Amino acid sequence: LSLPRLDHPKARIVRWVTLGLATALAVFFAIVAVGEVWEDWAGRLLGVLAILTFCGTVVTPTLALIEYLGRRASSETMPGHVVVSLTCPRCRTPQQVHLGPSKCEACGLRINLETEEPRCTCGYLLYRLSGEVCPECGRRIAVQDRWAAMQEEDSPRRNTERRGFRSWGLGVRA
Repeated sequence: LSLPRLDHPKARIVRWVTLGLATALAVFFAIVAVGEVWEDWAGRLLGVLAILTFCGTVVTPTLALIEYLGRRASSETMPGHVVVSLTCPRCRTPQQVHLGPSKCEACGLRINLETEEPRCTCGYLLYRLSGEVCPECGRRIAVQDRWAAMQEEDSPRRNTERRGFRSWGLGVRA
Protein backbone atom coordinates (compact mmCIF):
# COMPACT_ATOMS: atom_id res chain seq x y z
CA LEU A 1 0.00 0.00 0.00
CA SER A 2 1.62 3.24 -1.15
CA LEU A 3 0.40 6.33 0.67
CA PRO A 4 1.77 9.86 0.20
CA ARG A 5 4.13 11.31 2.79
CA LEU A 6 2.64 13.91 5.11
CA ASP A 7 4.30 16.71 7.08
CA HIS A 8 1.69 17.55 9.73
CA PRO A 9 2.09 15.36 12.85
CA LYS A 10 -1.62 14.51 13.12
CA ALA A 11 -1.79 13.66 9.43
CA ARG A 12 1.20 11.36 9.90
CA ILE A 13 -0.74 9.55 12.61
CA VAL A 14 -3.60 8.97 10.16
CA ARG A 15 -1.13 7.61 7.61
CA TRP A 16 0.51 5.22 10.10
CA VAL A 17 -2.83 4.04 11.48
CA THR A 18 -3.99 3.33 7.93
CA LEU A 19 -0.84 1.35 7.19
CA GLY A 20 -1.34 -0.57 10.45
CA LEU A 21 -4.95 -1.32 9.59
CA ALA A 22 -3.96 -2.53 6.13
CA THR A 23 -1.32 -4.81 7.66
CA ALA A 24 -3.79 -6.15 10.25
CA LEU A 25 -6.34 -6.77 7.51
CA ALA A 26 -3.84 -8.70 5.40
CA VAL A 27 -2.58 -10.77 8.34
CA PHE A 28 -6.05 -11.56 9.64
CA PHE A 29 -7.27 -12.44 6.14
CA ALA A 30 -4.31 -14.82 5.73
CA ILE A 31 -5.05 -16.43 9.12
CA VAL A 32 -8.71 -16.89 8.24
CA ALA A 33 -7.91 -18.22 4.76
CA VAL A 34 -5.18 -20.65 5.85
CA GLY A 35 -6.88 -21.76 9.05
CA GLU A 36 -10.22 -22.11 7.30
CA VAL A 37 -11.88 -20.43 10.28
CA TRP A 38 -15.03 -18.67 9.25
CA GLU A 39 -16.91 -17.74 12.34
CA ASP A 40 -19.41 -14.92 12.44
CA TRP A 41 -17.01 -12.72 14.45
CA ALA A 42 -14.20 -13.32 11.95
CA GLY A 43 -16.33 -12.10 9.07
CA ARG A 44 -17.40 -9.03 11.01
CA LEU A 45 -13.83 -8.24 12.03
CA LEU A 46 -12.66 -8.57 8.41
CA GLY A 47 -15.44 -6.21 7.34
CA VAL A 48 -14.56 -3.62 9.98
CA LEU A 49 -10.85 -3.75 9.10
CA ALA A 50 -11.65 -3.46 5.38
CA ILE A 51 -13.91 -0.43 5.91
CA LEU A 52 -11.40 1.35 8.18
CA THR A 53 -8.54 0.64 5.77
CA PHE A 54 -10.60 1.99 2.87
CA CYS A 55 -11.44 5.15 4.82
CA GLY A 56 -7.77 5.69 5.65
CA THR A 57 -6.69 5.22 2.04
CA VAL A 58 -9.20 7.86 0.98
CA VAL A 59 -8.41 10.32 3.79
CA THR A 60 -4.60 10.17 3.53
CA PRO A 61 -4.32 11.46 -0.08
CA THR A 62 -6.94 14.08 0.75
CA LEU A 63 -4.78 15.30 3.64
CA ALA A 64 -1.75 15.34 1.33
CA LEU A 65 -3.69 17.50 -1.13
CA ILE A 66 -4.74 19.87 1.65
CA GLU A 67 -1.11 20.19 2.80
CA TYR A 68 0.03 20.87 -0.78
CA LEU A 69 -2.61 23.55 -1.31
CA GLY A 70 -1.70 25.14 2.03
CA ARG A 71 1.99 25.35 1.07
CA ARG A 72 1.32 26.70 -2.39
CA ALA A 73 1.91 30.43 -2.53
CA SER A 74 -1.02 32.68 -3.24
CA SER A 75 -0.77 35.02 -6.23
CA GLU A 76 -1.39 37.87 -3.77
CA THR A 77 1.72 37.16 -1.71
CA MET A 78 5.27 38.27 -2.22
CA PRO A 79 7.13 36.02 -4.68
CA GLY A 80 9.51 33.44 -3.20
CA HIS A 81 12.41 34.36 -5.49
CA VAL A 82 13.07 37.63 -3.65
CA VAL A 83 16.77 38.20 -2.96
CA VAL A 84 17.78 40.01 0.22
CA SER A 85 21.18 41.57 0.96
CA LEU A 86 22.39 40.91 4.48
CA THR A 87 25.50 40.56 6.62
CA CYS A 88 26.17 37.26 8.37
CA PRO A 89 25.84 37.76 12.13
CA ARG A 90 28.72 35.32 12.82
CA CYS A 91 31.46 36.30 10.36
CA ARG A 92 30.12 39.68 9.12
CA THR A 93 30.37 38.67 5.44
CA PRO A 94 27.99 40.67 3.22
CA GLN A 95 25.97 38.46 0.86
CA GLN A 96 22.68 38.04 -0.97
CA VAL A 97 20.31 35.21 -0.05
CA HIS A 98 16.93 34.03 -1.26
CA LEU A 99 13.91 33.60 0.98
CA GLY A 100 13.85 30.30 2.83
CA PRO A 101 16.73 28.16 4.06
CA SER A 102 20.28 29.00 2.95
CA LYS A 103 23.86 29.08 4.30
CA CYS A 104 26.47 31.76 4.77
CA GLU A 105 28.97 31.63 1.90
CA ALA A 106 31.94 32.07 4.24
CA CYS A 107 31.26 30.31 7.54
CA GLY A 108 28.36 27.98 6.63
CA LEU A 109 25.92 29.39 9.22
CA ARG A 110 22.43 28.19 8.41
CA ILE A 111 20.04 31.07 7.74
CA ASN A 112 16.28 30.77 7.34
CA LEU A 113 14.85 33.98 5.92
CA GLU A 114 11.07 34.34 6.13
CA THR A 115 8.67 37.12 5.23
CA GLU A 116 5.67 38.25 7.15
CA GLU A 117 3.31 40.38 5.12
CA PRO A 118 1.21 43.04 6.79
CA ARG A 119 -2.35 42.04 7.63
CA CYS A 120 -5.29 43.83 9.14
CA THR A 121 -6.38 42.71 12.61
CA CYS A 122 -9.19 40.78 10.89
CA GLY A 123 -6.57 38.81 8.90
CA TYR A 124 -7.04 40.48 5.52
CA LEU A 125 -3.81 40.63 3.48
CA LEU A 126 -2.75 44.26 2.94
CA TYR A 127 -0.15 43.51 0.24
CA ARG A 128 -0.75 45.83 -2.74
CA LEU A 129 -3.83 47.36 -1.11
CA SER A 130 -3.94 51.06 -1.97
CA GLY A 131 -6.82 52.21 0.24
CA GLU A 132 -6.81 53.63 3.75
CA VAL A 133 -9.41 51.21 5.16
CA CYS A 134 -9.60 47.43 5.14
CA PRO A 135 -12.15 46.27 2.54
CA GLU A 136 -12.98 43.26 4.72
CA CYS A 137 -13.83 44.89 8.06
CA GLY A 138 -13.67 48.66 7.43
CA ARG A 139 -10.94 49.35 10.01
CA ARG A 140 -8.49 52.13 9.32
CA ILE A 141 -5.06 50.86 8.18
CA ALA A 142 -2.00 52.24 9.98
CA VAL A 143 0.17 54.45 7.79
CA GLN A 144 3.22 52.17 8.04
CA ASP A 145 1.16 49.20 6.77
CA ARG A 146 -0.28 50.97 3.72
CA TRP A 147 1.07 49.90 0.35
CA ALA A 148 1.21 53.48 -0.98
CA ALA A 149 3.33 54.58 1.99
CA MET A 150 5.83 51.79 1.31
CA GLN A 151 6.18 52.66 -2.37
CA GLU A 152 7.01 56.30 -1.59
CA GLU A 153 10.02 55.38 0.52
CA ASP A 154 13.34 55.62 -1.25
CA SER A 155 15.35 53.24 0.93
CA PRO A 156 14.99 49.57 -0.09
CA ARG A 157 16.44 48.46 3.28
CA ARG A 158 13.79 50.41 5.18
CA ASN A 159 11.14 49.02 2.83
CA THR A 160 12.12 45.40 3.54
CA GLU A 161 12.13 46.09 7.28
CA ARG A 162 8.62 47.45 7.06
CA ARG A 163 7.43 44.56 4.93
CA GLY A 164 8.16 42.36 7.92
CA PHE A 165 11.25 40.39 6.95
CA ARG A 166 12.32 38.16 9.81
CA SER A 167 15.89 36.97 9.98
CA TRP A 168 17.27 33.53 10.72
CA GLY A 169 13.92 31.97 11.58
CA LEU A 170 14.02 33.36 15.10
CA GLY A 171 10.99 35.61 14.71
CA VAL A 172 13.11 38.69 15.43
CA ARG A 173 12.47 41.64 13.20
CA ALA A 174 15.49 42.85 11.27
